[in-house]
Amino acid sequence: MKRLIEDLPIARKLVFGIGAILLLTLVGDAAVFVQTLRARTIGEKNRRYSVLIGDVSEMMQAVTDQETGYRGYLLAADPAFLDAY
Repeated sequence: MKRLIEDLPIARKLVFGIGAILLLTLVGDAAVFVQTLRARTIGEKNRRYSVLIGDVSEMMQAVTDQETGYRGYLLAADPAFLDAY
């Protein structure tokens, strides 16, 4: 193999060398592009999940407040505890 490369003219070596550099650059760029798309998709999912988690958290707080008001009504028999609901 080494002998085969040594026997090539300098112009051919340069063409192969530049071709190899371009090929490696294209492969590297493709890998970066794929990872960028994956990162963007993950970022979009994270944003949706953050909104969903916020909504669930608000719902849980509302349920907790409702339970607290109902408990207060049961203990005190005062309908004012149910006013917010």
